[in-house]
Amino acid sequence: MPMPNTEIVRKLIEADKIVPALAKADTIICMSEILEECCRMVGINTTLKVLGNRLYPDNFYPTRRKSHEMKIRLLFVGRLVEQKNIHGIVSALTILKERGYSVHLDICGGNFMNSYLWECVSKLEQKEWKYHGSVANNRLNKLYNSADMYIGPSTFEGFQIPLIEALATGTPCIASDIPPASTIIDAQIGELVDPLVPESIANGIEKLKKRLNSPVQYKLIFASCIARSKKYDYFKISLNEAHIYLDLLENDNVQESKKDH
Repeated sequence: MPMPNTEIVRKLIEADKIVPALAKADTIICMSEILEECCRMVGINTTLKVLGNRLYPDNFYPTRRKSHEMKIRLLFVGRLVEQKNIHGIVSALTILKERGYSVHLDICGGNFMNSYLWECVSKLEQKEWKYHGSVANNRLNKLYNSADMYIGPSTFEGFQIPLIEALATGTPCIASDIPPASTIIDAQIGELVDPLVPESIANGIEKLKKRLNSPVQYKLIFASCIARSKKYDYFKISLNEAHIYLDLLENDNVQESKKDH
């Protein structure tokens, strides 16, 4: 089973340096419910608003249909650290190879391959992976569009932007069955897996690949991904954020008016 929320919260509080002193702010904007929970855990009782993250529509969009082939093409985007669970991804691919699948993993993130990534990919054949380094949005959009699925079974996250970037291109996701990923991804647009169990990751990949190999299922998944990504529209979330600031300004004006009287 995935780790409980309390363990994720503890890790996020430490990683994101969430401290009680943040309560000095009138309002705190959180990217996810799990970050809101972190604030509550350290005793922040000020107003908390969950806003989500945002996507600019010109950066990520579908460019072509995926081919329905036997090879499983996956994309990972993120920092090259254990938290991102690249070792779990590779272990899952090893299982899928034993089941007769051909695999390929594109890896984006960092400026160079570190010892962690070298150790992970050493378990794959050279033709089965490619490291792209740090990738600009225009090139990254092409990589999302060329993948069967995005894979990001992190052990903990504050949000996880690559998931919504993938959805905007019509690409379904393999993600951890823990928040915040479990609040973004569901069976309509991917598979949720136990990040600590490689076989669970492998099963999720295999199940999603079989669905994608059905033209009817593929069209449904593709459309659902695009539709879900609209929830994170840049202008929609920016407008919501602006309303938060306007409400604060209005409240300040009311308080000042009371003082004057």
